Amino acid sequence: MKDRIRAFFAIVIILGSCALSFYLGKGIFNEYSSYGDEIVFSWLTVALVALPFVMIFPLAYFILVLFMGKEFAFKKMDYYVVYLKWGCIAIVILGLLYSILYPKELISRGYIRCNGIPSGWMPGTATRYVKETFSCKPY
Repeated sequence: MKDRIRAFFAIVIILGSCALSFYLGKGIFNEYSSYGDEIVFSWLTVALVALPFVMIFPLAYFILVLFMGKEFAFKKMDYYVVYLKWGCIAIVILGLLYSILYPKELISRGYIRCNGIPSGWMPGTATRYVKETFSCKPY
């Protein structure tokens, strides 16, 4: 019974975090695709959008624990670990490609890369792109 209660709460947490990740990721990618006057690009946004895909594996595991028991879930999910590994590798490759190609697209559209750290971001996590050089002033 204890395992099923844990599995239930794990499912709720996973679904909540996936919904939040999807909502925030959708807003960020809408901002990226709108090509406004200023864009703060972060390679971390790919991780935000990839979270629901990665969480499918533990979600399936906890659903099986909830309905079939811990031993059954562990044996059943053992077959799918290889798919999780390949899925994670694919997500990393797609994330790297997006993190390289999107800034190049911004530069080709006439955006200028600003020096410094955008407000509210940690060093190395985001870059600010603007259409006009005078907009590169620090916050």
